[in-house]
Amino acid sequence: MVSEKEIWKITYEKIAALLEFGDFSMNLWFGGTELKKLTDTTAYIQIGEDYQKSIVDLKYLDVVKEAFKSVLGFEVIPVFISVQKHSFEDQFADILSEQDCPREKKPSILYRTRRWF
Repeated sequence: MVSEKEIWKITYEKIAALLEFGDFSMNLWFGGTELKKLTDTTAYIQIGEDYQKSIVDLKYLDVVKEAFKSVLGFEVIPVFISVQKHSFEDQFADILSEQDCPREKKPSILYRTRRWF
């Protein structure tokens, strides 16, 4: 079986090729990234800094998604998790607990406003 590390290495190279990035740009935005968990729908990727996550999410998420599809043969949603403030494991556990127990939906402001009148 192919490891997550091997999958990320190939995906990382595909991202660089799709973006036509050299080493400097790849290290700037994707340096220190690591595929930590892969499910049939989602790729959870550790990234070092909040600013890297913001830029990657804003500008490169579609390319990352395309690269994964090219490597895996199916689509996954890439989720970057910054470890600048909290560990990957803690944040991943929070994500899983939110999926298992979704928050109760509160009425919208419009609903509350109409209800009060």
